[in-house]
Amino acid sequence: MKRINMKRVVLFGLIVIISIISGLVIQNRETEYRSFFVEKNTDGATDILKDVTSDTQEQIPQRININTNNIYELDTLVGIGEKTAQKIIDYRKENGDFEVIEDVMRVSGIGKKKFEAIKDFIYVAEE
Repeated sequence: MKRINMKRVVLFGLIVIISIISGLVIQNRETEYRSFFVEKNTDGATDILKDVTSDTQEQIPQRININTNNIYELDTLVGIGEKTAQKIIDYRKENGDFEVIEDVMRVSGIGKKKFEAIKDFIYVAEE
C-alpha cells in the first residue's frame, strides 16, 4: 500500500472546508443583495416592490412607465394583477400612450382608489 502523506490529506481537507464555506457565503450574499422582492398583502394580492438590502429596511419604490412597461412589470403595482396589466396594454394599443398618469383611470378596473395606491409608482414620460 502507498503511504498517504498527512500534509496532503490535511491540505485537501482545508480546501474542501474553505470551498464549502465560500459557497455558503456566496449563497447568503446573493440572497442578501437581491434588490427587490414582491411583498404579499394579507388577501394574497401582489404589493409594491420593496428594497431589502439596506439595514433599515427602508422602502425604495421602483417607478414604472405605464406607456412602455410590459405585463410583468405592470403586475408588480399595488392592486394591479395580470388581467388589469393586460387591460393597460390593450388600452395603450387601442388609444395610444397615456399623456398623464391620471389617464390610467380610463382603463377598466382602475378607479380613484386604485390610482391613489399606484400614482407614486408610475410615470408616463422619460425620466
